[in-house]
Amino acid sequence: MTEPQHPHDRPTEHPYPHRHVVVTTTHEDEAAARALATALVRERLAACAQVHPIRSVYWWGGEVQDAPEWRVDLKTRAALTDRLVARIGELHSYDTPEAIAVPVTTGAPDYLAWLDTETADAPRATPADTPGTA
Repeated sequence: MTEPQHPHDRPTEHPYPHRHVVVTTTHEDEAAARALATALVRERLAACAQVHPIRSVYWWGGEVQDAPEWRVDLKTRAALTDRLVARIGELHSYDTPEAIAVPVTTGAPDYLAWLDTETADAPRATPADTPGTA
């Protein structure tokens, strides 16, 4: 008898089996978090962003840190994930910014359609748009 496969073990044709994701990052202060969120929404890499205070406990510099941070949750199409994560890295002040994507498995159809519409005009990245390249 064959053991059942876990859904994540199955090959997919597309690298993102879900159409939408929530990408999360954090920042050290509210102004920086809001500026990052605004830039990413303005660039249409996300339809919206939510910024809220959190407390993070993590390893850094060989020690456990405990610090206040601001979490930014960005809603976008899965097809924009790589571009959004790359842009977070370009704009962020952290050496190793958090940038993780969680799939949206279901949602209100009208909301997801709005998300698609608001990110449909995300400009294509060109070498001139990417810092350090020309």
